[in-house]
Amino acid sequence: MRIGVTAEFVGTNAGGPETYCTNLIKRLGQCDTGNEYHIYVNQKSARKQFSNLSENVVPHHLFGGSRWIVVPIAQPLAAALHGLDLFHATFAAPPLLPIRSVVTVCELGFEKHDDFYPPLMTYRLRRLHRRGTRRAERVLSISEYTKQDLIECYGLDPAVIDVIHWGVSERFKPAASREETAQTIDRYKIREPYILYVGKFEKRKNIPRLLKAYHLMKMESKHPHSLVLVGKRSYLFDDIDPTIEKLNMRRDVKILENICRDDVVDLFKGASLFVFPSLLESFGIPPIEAMACGVPVVASSATAIPEIAGDAAYYCNPTNITDIAAAMNAVLEDNNVRTDLVAKGFKRAALFSWRNTVERTVEAYKKVLR
Repeated sequence: MRIGVTAEFVGTNAGGPETYCTNLIKRLGQCDTGNEYHIYVNQKSARKQFSNLSENVVPHHLFGGSRWIVVPIAQPLAAALHGLDLFHATFAAPPLLPIRSVVTVCELGFEKHDDFYPPLMTYRLRRLHRRGTRRAERVLSISEYTKQDLIECYGLDPAVIDVIHWGVSERFKPAASREETAQTIDRYKIREPYILYVGKFEKRKNIPRLLKAYHLMKMESKHPHSLVLVGKRSYLFDDIDPTIEKLNMRRDVKILENICRDDVVDLFKGASLFVFPSLLESFGIPPIEAMACGVPVVASSATAIPEIAGDAAYYCNPTNITDIAAAMNAVLEDNNVRTDLVAKGFKRAALFSWRNTVERTVEAYKKVLR
């Protein structure tokens, strides 16, 4: 059978969806040698990335560039041209598709929290997801939280939804020594020790409150830690820099944008604490990556984060600056708390593997192709 898999986010530094697509595609051909996989990318660099995987994995660079053209036009044409038996849309399905489909739903925040998204994006995502999920033979949800949103927002039959958690790459592991990460930390001129945030810079990530909480903690304690924010400016992020300036924290806060993935791994390994105060997540990979590196985690108690992080995070109310500050201070001050979180974190992170993600995904394909 011929199966098409979309990968329009690969090569765009798009966070979770890009990490998911990359790890899924790199393992599909090895996990399932009986089917032929056609991979549809927007970026030429992504095609090169997938060119030497397995004989049954064939990457294609689609015309159009913009997702506004690729998703509704180029992807359906490619599906017809290559004679696909099944089409897997890893984010949003084309509105018109002549074959059976599987759709991964990475988030539905735009249905309930449209203030976190630009109006045009909200309109487009609602139209694509509503039509795509209702037409699909199987819908892959990345969390139980998102599954409930699918049932509530779109009225989907729970029987057609497979909850398939994302994984953690094997390269996320504790540093053997300070020397392993020193070159990266020194190159970015990071003042140690440091607290780390990794993720996009956008409204739902709650970074201004994190900055205010960090400032409050510094005012009320003697912790010498700097704060390192790693990510990519996305949309609705305009209040980050003004907050830093207003609080006079330019010397204490380091912002690193669009840095390579290997450097991000090193920064995880070198951190004293990872903090993730997001207001809205359908999964949230960074806390699990921090846990795999042996770094204690302070995390928001909102949306899907407790489902994923389990008992291995120190939770805070993401809308309460004082609570975020208190959580960070509690972990930094108490060695017993840190030790407990690290031990639980290793166990929690071990539950999430990309191999399991791929195997469960192939099972979903087989349900449709029987």
